[in-house]
Amino acid sequence: MSVDTVTLTLPRKPGYLPLLHLVLGGIALRKDLSFDDLDDVQLAVDSLLAEDTGTSGDIEVKVSLKEDGLLIRIGVLSDSVLRESLRGEGPASQPDRRHLDICMLLRGLCEDFTVVELDGDTYAVELWKKAG
Repeated sequence: MSVDTVTLTLPRKPGYLPLLHLVLGGIALRKDLSFDDLDDVQLAVDSLLAEDTGTSGDIEVKVSLKEDGLLIRIGVLSDSVLRESLRGEGPASQPDRRHLDICMLLRGLCEDFTVVELDGDTYAVELWKKAG
């Protein structure tokens, strides 16, 4: 089975988020995602990007249309505290409430998420959203 994949690279500036939403909306339409599911995906992506305070430069979003949903990969991220929180490795003695909240949010909006290590101190996050 072939998998359709769309890759979008855009500057990490708030003015480009509507373009990202437009692309996500078009892809969600192809997968027959409901408006609520699309809203969940957009909120998850926006929240994740807002929490990554350590990166400048471009954002790469890769969306793969799978048989039963969407796999969305967001990178390049570099906030080390966010990475530790997403991997469940945050220091128990000094939890960063903001990062704990993003983990809870992602778990509520998506079926699953995974941290993918990239070169150096950078990483990406893959979000899985089931269609229907």
